[in-house]
Order: sequence, then structure tokens, then C-alpha cells
Amino acid sequence: MEATREQLRRVLQLALNSPYEGERAKAASLLLQRLEASGLTLADLDPSFHVPAPENALRERAGLPYEFEVTLNSREEALLYGGLLEALVPSSVTWLEGHRLLCLAPASVRQKADDLFRRRAPSLHLRLAAAQKQALQEYQVRRRVLFEQAVAAELEQDGP
Repeated sequence: MEATREQLRRVLQLALNSPYEGERAKAASLLLQRLEASGLTLADLDPSFHVPAPENALRERAGLPYEFEVTLNSREEALLYGGLLEALVPSSVTWLEGHRLLCLAPASVRQKADDLFRRRAPSLHLRLAAAQKQALQEYQVRRRVLFEQAVAAELEQDGP
């Protein structure tokens, strides 16, 4: 059993330290398959993997795409974040509900999307405020027209 652990530790080191992304991805996949077959966990090989989602932690530490959830303040913020991430990594965003997203991206891409979002969110909020003001103005104009039409229709009706 100790020989198996040592072999798996070597595969783990390859997954974490290889200079080639393809090799890291293959090593991570092989490691997860062998762990499942042996009944061991990542935490058995390295205590730092004693976290809620060790497979994601492995992929993140190996610089590979991993799943993460993002909860934003509004649907519009979620649209912006999702659009920014999709521009960096196509097909990487799944809408969960409301303004929660499930994303798949390497840590470096996530960091870049987070930075872009932080820079662009203030501009988005200004645009949303202007859009809301315009929508309220258009609503008031449309409401006035519809009410005037209702009064005119009532006046045109035959009889007192």
C-alpha cells in the first residue's frame, strides 16, 4: 500500500509541477482515477487537500480549469461577468439561478475576469442608472398617451 501511495504522490507532483499543461491535465486525470480505484483521497497524499472540493483544489493548484461559483448583486452584473469570462474562455459559464453563475476556467483567467469586472462595474452601474431614468421617462410619456386615448375613447362614445 505504501508503494501505491508513493507512486500516487509522484503523479500528484507531476500534476502540480509539470511545465506542460497537457501533461498536468493527464496526470491530474490519471491521479483522480487511480485514487478512486485505490480508495485513497488526495488528503491521504497531501494534507493540504483536506478541503471541501479537493478535485477542484487539485485542478486550481495545477493551473487547470476548475469549477467555481460566482454570486453577483444583480442579473445585469451576472451578464457582465459572464460576458467577460466567455470572452476569455468560450463556453465557460452556466447560469444557475437569479444572478449565480457556475464557471469553468483556470485561476489566471478567473483573476483576469475578476479584475476586468471590478474595473467595469462602476461604468455598468452608471449606464444602468441612466437606463432606468430613461425607462421611467418613457413610461411616463407612454402612460400619459394611453390615458389620453382612454379619455378620448370615452368622450367619443355615443350617448350621455
